[in-house]
Amino acid sequence: VLMGLEGVAGQAEWLGRSLLSHGRVIPAAEMIAKLDAVTLDDVRAVGRCMLGTAPALAAVGPRAGKLAA
Repeated sequence: VLMGLEGVAGQAEWLGRSLLSHGRVIPAAEMIAKLDAVTLDDVRAVGRCMLGTAPALAAVGPRAGKLAA
């Protein structure tokens, strides 16, 4: 997180993303505190949620060997 703020481009990206996502600038210390608060159980819960259902697939265009009718 902090290394990304070393350059001007990184700072601008942080400010822009923060404003668009949260409507305010999130200080780096606040973001680090939130990241530090994530527990192993939190990560497991997200993994179960994301991997617990069948994947969905969407495609645009003709299928291989088949032309659109």
